[in-house]
Amino acid sequence: MKRTLSWVFAAAFAAGVAVIIGLQACGGGSSSSGGGSTPTVTCSSSERTFTMVNNSGQDIWVGITSGSVSCTVDADCPTGASGSCVAQVCNCPTGNECGSIATCKASNSLCYWNTPSLTTAQANLASGASSTVCFPAPGAGQDNQWGGKIFARTGCDSNGQNCKTGDCGANSSGICPTATGGNPPTTLAEFTLSNQSSFTTTPNTDYYDISIINGINVGIKMAPVSGTYSAGASPYSCGIPGNTSAVGQLSACSWTVSPTVSGTDRTTLLRDVYPTSFTGSTCPDGGSPNSLGYCTCTLDSQCSSSGLVCGLAQNASSAQYTQVCGSAIGWWTADQLCGSVSGTSAALEPLGCSLTVTNSDGSSSTYTQLYECTGTQHQSCYTSGAAAYCCGCATSVSADYTAWPTVVSSSFGGSDNGCYNNNTNWVSISQPWLVFLKSACPTAYTYPYDDATSTFTCIGSSTVGATNYTITFLPTQ
Repeated sequence: MKRTLSWVFAAAFAAGVAVIIGLQACGGGSSSSGGGSTPTVTCSSSERTFTMVNNSGQDIWVGITSGSVSCTVDADCPTGASGSCVAQVCNCPTGNECGSIATCKASNSLCYWNTPSLTTAQANLASGASSTVCFPAPGAGQDNQWGGKIFARTGCDSNGQNCKTGDCGANSSGICPTATGGNPPTTLAEFTLSNQSSFTTTPNTDYYDISIINGINVGIKMAPVSGTYSAGASPYSCGIPGNTSAVGQLSACSWTVSPTVSGTDRTTLLRDVYPTSFTGSTCPDGGSPNSLGYCTCTLDSQCSSSGLVCGLAQNASSAQYTQVCGSAIGWWTADQLCGSVSGTSAALEPLGCSLTVTNSDGSSSTYTQLYECTGTQHQSCYTSGAAAYCCGCATSVSADYTAWPTVVSSSFGGSDNGCYNNNTNWVSISQPWLVFLKSACPTAYTYPYDDATSTFTCIGSSTVGATNYTITFLPTQ
């Protein structure tokens, strides 16, 4: 879920277990990153074909991060070693339990799916370019084959490093390290690929979504390739999260961000900017730069004479945020902002991060916990038996927000439009900060338990094999 994956895997929904997978590029293959290029790699019948298309209007570096290998019993782990499955994740206490399909991360002794052996040409996509990556199945007995995230890194140098958004500490070839995601705000395509190979009697289900929980830097849509899947009647069966076209009861994603919260324009609070240095010069409004050489602001008009806008920039050294003049590069969320600071922050005062409320059971929660769905709120209102202090429920009749799709996934059977309970504190405090996100993309995750209108599933065609996917990076405003 949050900061690892924003959805949970089928039967694991109630437990809140994040299932993340890794990706593996097919050996030696690459495609040109020239503008308008088409994939030149042909994946084998035992592999998944992922085509990445850059229609974002800017050059990007593709980021891919693998996740931990999930399990329910030891046999689900790569080597099946006794005691390797702990808390539904494969552990590697001796460093030898991950086999050939995963890598043991020393910092936490967990198995992560092997990272892709991408070439620079596959990762560095000019505007209009595309590339192809092949994902092989690691083993016949493994139900969950791969899992993880794909994202765009923007404003990078020529080596794919020092990116303005989505930076992952890439190596000199521009490739992200094992199990390392991009710095927010970053739009994510997240997915679990399940065993759909010919030796499987009944093909397993892929799970996938687009997440904007921790912010937006580009638009993304993820589409199963026609002819490689068998769709059910639900619009969430082999549908297209992030789609810019309306399909049935699922509205289109405009990827146009209009951050009005409860009738108040919060653009300068929620806009992410790359600050412009004015050291030794006068600010656009006639004032002086701050100690970092940036011009502080509260309005666009205080920056516009230099062609800049006012927004929120993070000081990486102090993890604090300041409203300054700069170039727009993305959009923040309440979840990300409050979750990344400790104590109080004057710039974030409208969010009330450290304020507290009393829950229905008498316990207290901070606004940050309501935004993040942590603490008492670490449970989904779409789960049978959910308490009144659960996180949500966005689609409840009492919530009365029209940005969410009117149809919920059939996987969620609560009588209140999919909900089993609802948290009135969450509806009044957290949900207003999500409406502008859901309005920009109704089919994307906006908070960790946005499952009922954001989880998509797909099963491969019985005549063709496993499902292939196209991930398209899109412009956002």
